[in-house]
Amino acid sequence: DQRKLMYFYEKLSWKFKKVARLLKYGNKMVFVGDLERHLKDLDYTKNVLLNQVCNIRLRSSDGPDAQ
Repeated sequence: DQRKLMYFYEKLSWKFKKVARLLKYGNKMVFVGDLERHLKDLDYTKNVLLNQVCNIRLRSSDGPDAQ
């Protein structure tokens, strides 16, 4: 019967759409987590480099050429 086929098709289609929405949401959450991890890594790298620059400046100001 065609009505039964249409009913099951619509039901199946709705379930696939729901699964697709959930997968998209999950992928977005993974993406956000990756971005946060990369941001923390960049922040750490920035702090390390700033500390190195400060140490270099301190050493150069304490050297024999300092006034």
